[in-house]
Amino acid sequence: MLLVLLVKVALQLASEVTRVPGRTGINMITRVFGINLAALAVQLVADGLLALWRAWVAVLRSISDCCRDPIGGRCPDGFVRM
Repeated sequence: MLLVLLVKVALQLASEVTRVPGRTGINMITRVFGINLAALAVQLVADGLLALWRAWVAVLRSISDCCRDPIGGRCPDGFVRM
């Protein structure tokens, strides 16, 4: 309920708040926030790809180690013992 009240007050004061920076200031703030949002998106994609790469390397290493074990190592279907 408190959040609803705060949002209502913020929306009612929006016209007064926009007078302070003016149109140019609002455009500048919008661009800065846009650049920050784009940088955040790139960082999230990069982190996801890095995690995917590390997981894939770990899977390949475990398969490689398993297939090289001469005593009781079982290779997954489709992999040949070295």
